[in-house]
Amino acid sequence: MTMHLASESQSEKLARLTLAWREEAHAILQWWIIHMVDAEKGGFYGRRAHTGILEPDANKGVILNTRILWSFALGARFFGDEAYGQMAKRA
Repeated sequence: MTMHLASESQSEKLARLTLAWREEAHAILQWWIIHMVDAEKGGFYGRRAHTGILEPDANKGVILNTRILWSFALGARFFGDEAYGQMAKRA
């Protein structure tokens, strides 16, 4: 632990972690918007390989789409971002 982190108060640590969480949540949701929206067939693509190659004909499973719906609905409520609400409706 660095001296800076050791001298942080609990409220400063919480504020720093909250900001980091918010930034990460936005980054994850934005990744899904940029890389996984299926503009041709609607909804979201079902798979992108670990190499980054999109598999546009992969199955669009109900569990995946439920998780996408939940994530964007929560993002819309938590951040008050209508774009996330639109993505939830898309799922």
